[in-house]
Amino acid sequence: MRRVLVAVVGSIVMSATAFAGSANAITGTAKGDTINYKYAGVTGPDSSTCGGDWANDKETRTFKVYPERSNNGTYQVTETFTGGKFTTVAGPSPESCEAGTSNTLAAGLKGTFHGYITMYVSNTDKLGDWSASTDVTCSATCTTTEWVANAFGPTATLTEPDWWFTYKTTNPSACASHWINANYGNSGDIATSCGVGI
Repeated sequence: MRRVLVAVVGSIVMSATAFAGSANAITGTAKGDTINYKYAGVTGPDSSTCGGDWANDKETRTFKVYPERSNNGTYQVTETFTGGKFTTVAGPSPESCEAGTSNTLAAGLKGTFHGYITMYVSNTDKLGDWSASTDVTCSATCTTTEWVANAFGPTATLTEPDWWFTYKTTNPSACASHWINANYGNSGDIATSCGVGI
């Protein structure tokens, strides 16, 4: 899940578990400092630094809502991605455009990933602290913006100041097998053909 946009308009993404295939209304489950909403088997494309999609993903997403509304009206949410699996599509590697290389990918390379996003949601239709009894519906593709809109209302906006993802493959045909995509900078790559800088 490449995260390059740090501001997204939410207008369209327990621990009970919802399974992909249809929309699910989940009631939050209090755990520690957060109220959690967990959706398993979420599927969707993964975008690269070139702007297109470099892989198709399947993972479990958990949205952890810190229930106290801040004085400026925002809520903090951490979204975790666990048990992630990716299958590549043919084209540029995920890091090639940002790194200035000619690295490319063959279709069908498989690997694993996990990561998280820290976000702050504002302009919501919620008043006061978040309640664990709040149901949040999310579809089989359960994107971040879909969930925020469903949870906080269609006018909600969010910022993503902090994110980190790690992708790995053990396929011997890969010439680059580990990519980190993070707000502080990317490193490595996933590629089956590694070229020189362009």
